[in-house]
Amino acid sequence: RTPQATRVCRGPARTDPQTMDSGSLKRQKLDYSAPTTEELINLKETALLFKSNLFKLQIDELLREVTPAAVPDIDDGRKASAPLDKYLRELKSVLVAMPSKDVTLKPKTSVLDSVRVPYLKPLTFTVKPPAKVTVVGSYLLRTIAKPVTNVDLALEMPKDSIINKDYLSFKYLTKRAAYVERVVKYLKNHPSKYYTEVRVEHFMGDLQKPIAVLKPLSGMKKPGGLAKKFARFEIRLLPGLPADAFPIRKLLPLRNCARPSGDTIKDEDDTLTSKATPLYNQRVLEDMAFVPHLKLLHKILKGAPALAQTLRLLRVWCRQRGLYYGTDAHKSTKKYGGGLDKGGGFSGFALGLVLVYLVEQRIMSRGMSVNQAFKATIRFLAERDLSQEPAYIKGAGEDGKNTVSEVLGDYTKAFAASVIGPMGVNVFCRASTESYAWLRAQAKRTLQLLTQGEDEASGAAEAEEAKEEEEDNHQEMQIEGGWGEEK
Repeated sequence: RTPQATRVCRGPARTDPQTMDSGSLKRQKLDYSAPTTEELINLKETALLFKSNLFKLQIDELLREVTPAAVPDIDDGRKASAPLDKYLRELKSVLVAMPSKDVTLKPKTSVLDSVRVPYLKPLTFTVKPPAKVTVVGSYLLRTIAKPVTNVDLALEMPKDSIINKDYLSFKYLTKRAAYVERVVKYLKNHPSKYYTEVRVEHFMGDLQKPIAVLKPLSGMKKPGGLAKKFARFEIRLLPGLPADAFPIRKLLPLRNCARPSGDTIKDEDDTLTSKATPLYNQRVLEDMAFVPHLKLLHKILKGAPALAQTLRLLRVWCRQRGLYYGTDAHKSTKKYGGGLDKGGGFSGFALGLVLVYLVEQRIMSRGMSVNQAFKATIRFLAERDLSQEPAYIKGAGEDGKNTVSEVLGDYTKAFAASVIGPMGVNVFCRASTESYAWLRAQAKRTLQLLTQGEDEASGAAEAEEAKEEEEDNHQEMQIEGGWGEEK
């Protein structure tokens, strides 16, 4: 009764005899060919997960509920999202047409009420239109999970607006905040009616990294308006940098790049006498890695729709346990009654890098089903101690001297947990010791529930087989006994 021994009957499709002519009512030959690979996988899942396929049906229904109708799978083309894609192209044309403007930031003032200018002299630079506007994140990868529906646009700041030493002492973050302020003012005063609201939020709840958020105009009859299912999306504008804006080795975890007055250079390699600034360094590095991260995730998810669905399922799992950051974390904590009050510092993107690592290490296969891939990821999060053994995607961030692979031990010293992607970015860098412990505890609990279900199903299947075998033996004994009487 194993799946491999099952024969599948596919013949013939049901039709209405009243609509068929007499010639087509001939007996058709049934198809008893061997089951396909997909059918074998589904049969095996049913046998391994539960006695029935109820769990699988529940997962499928959950995925249908959290998948926006406007976002098809990554391999299903882009026809369903064509109106939103057109809207994004028009918005891009508005952004690249932003006029340049000289900005002077006075000492001891604040930008957007959250980023303080930390200089004794005025800082003057020119805010120019973005060199590139790129769609990044879950929308392009087709891994959005309701109720949070965002489209991320990376605005690459022109390279000539940044000088070589801007990664030091909050200079880049200050320019970045001024850039967001300029973009927000420009969009609010623009005559186009593509959006009804422009506001400022913070990237992953980080007050040092403001972003602009647009609310699209709803209503097909209005100029520039979108249908209701598209207007629910919010457009997030994320300022970023070219991938080669700063040397990666200057922003490794144990470097000090936020220098107070009085710091002295100890040697030519910019090693300082003061403490390291790992989180500050990551704030700068992650803005250089938008496109490399996108390419890496797209490479893994393309042609593997089950992995894309797994990432969507992991987003739901993470959000329900209060492990998300910022506004999402607060909403999920309040709704589901658990998690961390200030959010866990995790994100769907971070979980996507975990999937990439598992595939590259061959712990997970791109041909796995959603149930198998989800369980493999949960098992990894539960059993692997990322505070002592970082997950490093090989080949990421190699730039010669002091490559990331040579300083993995520095990540364990600087962060509570480490999953290191392109450009040396630790996507778990904002996780505290408490939040990572909560993540592992929830993963262990989930793994226990999944394993318990398998054990119960396996025990029930073995008991049923033993019962059937006993009945067969009993029937054989009765038959043999009957023949003896006849003799």
